[in-house]
Amino acid sequence: MFIPATVRWFFLAAFFIYAAAMILPTLIHIWSLRLRAPALMRQPTLSPAHQQILAPTVRALAEAGFGWPIPVQLNNITIDYSFGYLLNRPESGTAALVTAPAIPTADVTANVSFISLFADGSVLHTIQGLGIGAVATPADVHTEFVATRSPAATWAAHEANLERLLSRTAPSTCQPDNCLEAINERYYGRLLPNLVAQGALVAEGEPAGHYHFQWREALRQSWRILRGRRRLRQTVRLVREEALPTNFDFDDLPIALEVEAYELNQSGQKRRASLWGRLALIFGSLALFYLSFSQLFHVRQILFLLLVLVIHEGGHLLGLKLRGYQNLSLIFVPFLGALAAGQK
Repeated sequence: MFIPATVRWFFLAAFFIYAAAMILPTLIHIWSLRLRAPALMRQPTLSPAHQQILAPTVRALAEAGFGWPIPVQLNNITIDYSFGYLLNRPESGTAALVTAPAIPTADVTANVSFISLFADGSVLHTIQGLGIGAVATPADVHTEFVATRSPAATWAAHEANLERLLSRTAPSTCQPDNCLEAINERYYGRLLPNLVAQGALVAEGEPAGHYHFQWREALRQSWRILRGRRRLRQTVRLVREEALPTNFDFDDLPIALEVEAYELNQSGQKRRASLWGRLALIFGSLALFYLSFSQLFHVRQILFLLLVLVIHEGGHLLGLKLRGYQNLSLIFVPFLGALAAGQK
């Protein structure tokens, strides 16, 4: 069967558009890692939304003996900036880092990280994994991942490891006026040079403290993000239910949970323009669908086909809506049909 040149060109254009839609987010992530400038913690002004999200966890930690909440801003290298509070416990040299994503959303549970400093310069870092991990830490940093969103469970794991490590070395007191500087120096101040020594980061010199990822490392991190997506939905469900099996592969847990934190940040940015974006996608795909069949069928046949597809896919959209999916869209695929899409 002869296919007119116009139809072939539109088919190729549709193919490249959909291919770009699949590949472009990954390329953007690789490029953002390439240009990312990791920073140490510094004191920002938290928005009321961040304060509201973090308040219950900070209050619970204060009741557990932590005090002096210091607002901080932290770039975790592989995800967007996060904001939070730093609380410390001078008697054990322990600090609690409570963070929330850069774009506050009501359904995001605050992440809790405990950092203990020792007199010999070593560090104990116990974290829930959400938004943290995925990069190599210095040899003298003892890292413990906890698969829960509960600050109490995270602190219990940290305290158990802290007791074990205290038998070998003495804690370093962390006072309110030097706690932030001590953690920057002991932990984050070592993390970046460690990544530079491994060849993952490149120091640019000016401005001071500016780094970027090597292309190889940016590709590796992006590949891990893609791999993490495969297990993300199941892993996050198990973490929320606190039902991870004892034989779960914890090496993959931090990157899977980091994907969730990264995508939550990205989804917050996308929501602001989601309606216009979905409308543009619907009408753009509809135009490509019409043009792809315009040389083969009469306009009344195309309209009848569109009516059938809308009724059929409308049922799928209703099912997605009833199952709690959001940002629903109807996408027309040239030469093939249509599909219903949504975001859980």
